[in-house]
Amino acid sequence: MRVICLVRLGIALALVFLQLPAGAKTIYVEKWGGPAPGCGSKLLPCGGVSSALFDARRNDRIIVGPGSFTGNYDINVEGLRLESAHGPNVTILRANGGIGRIIGVNQRNIRIGRTGRGLTFAFANGSATASGVQEVSPQVTGTRVEGNVFISNNYGIWLLGENSLVRNNLLQDSGIAGIYVETGSQVQVRDNRIIQQAGMGIGLGSVASAIVQNNFISGANKGILVYSGSHGNRLLANAIVNGKGVNPAAIQVENVQGTRVDGNVATMGTWGVIAQQVAGGQIDPLYVVNNAVVANLAGIVLNSSVANVYDARIENNMGYSNAIYGVDIQGSARPSSIARNNLVGVATASLRNATATTLEHRQSFLGLYGGSPGIEYTAPQGVFSATSTEATRPNPFKAARAARMM
Repeated sequence: MRVICLVRLGIALALVFLQLPAGAKTIYVEKWGGPAPGCGSKLLPCGGVSSALFDARRNDRIIVGPGSFTGNYDINVEGLRLESAHGPNVTILRANGGIGRIIGVNQRNIRIGRTGRGLTFAFANGSATASGVQEVSPQVTGTRVEGNVFISNNYGIWLLGENSLVRNNLLQDSGIAGIYVETGSQVQVRDNRIIQQAGMGIGLGSVASAIVQNNFISGANKGILVYSGSHGNRLLANAIVNGKGVNPAAIQVENVQGTRVDGNVATMGTWGVIAQQVAGGQIDPLYVVNNAVVANLAGIVLNSSVANVYDARIENNMGYSNAIYGVDIQGSARPSSIARNNLVGVATASLRNATATTLEHRQSFLGLYGGSPGIEYTAPQGVFSATSTEATRPNPFKAARAARMM
């Protein structure tokens, strides 16, 4: 029995050491610890994060114990791992005076938190650019922010570099944006919960090939906002609900190319999904497919005020109980495909063509809530041409309600 216990202990210790690269050390931080240099052991931990960073070297790990720590910290050593001993509920980093960034990332392959060992970053809201965690330079790569809580910062997480991963964080009451990816490429934003009172949930600036997937966003004015200069981004399986402020949009895409909006749920905003091309920009190719847009004023809006938009596909979407339009095509937009959409429960029209040309929809089911299926709207400027009899199918929502009442 004693031999078995010793073997188990040896395996456990080996796993601990294998988590850190060769030559790396673990630095401990406790409220009752001492100053640098020379602190950091379990017996003599550092008394603050600054002291731990003073002694940190490449690939070291800093473990912060319970308590509230106030300061602004820059990480200047490659491969550093910063995490808590017991999770974000008991370890809080606060901005000094509410200004600046709580953590500035200046090096490659920095890891902030992990599942079950994250930190809380709070109250960086005293200046316009105050943030919880911020990459300082576009040359930074490989940042990983995981399992943390961000409360009442102007920006929760602000990224500039490449190959970053933001996953499984809770971001609450960010003044400007929960997660802002200003520049970079190959960025992944996954499985985060963002609870806003206004502002953006997730913003993408001049970003290439980002994946924004499986995030839950509530209460934002713009759930996901993709700015001019981005290209090749994928917005996949996100749920954006309960928009707030003036003209809230679950997903808004402005002057960007190659965006795929796929499998998202967008509800309770002015717009579910709105894609706009304005002066100096280009929006196509654009793919809005497999989404559910529910209880907005307009479900999906495609608008161009400056040039024709041809390579845009609006396919396989479900729109239900949007107050005015299911799909609304405006300006100079000429989508290449409006097909296989299920648009019902609309007060005014399932489809609106507000352009100056005839647009075609294929195999789409259109119907007013409680009214005659197949009603579609013909704007004075243009018409829709249906190419199949799919528009005359029975309303499945109405049939389901009738079945439940039997």
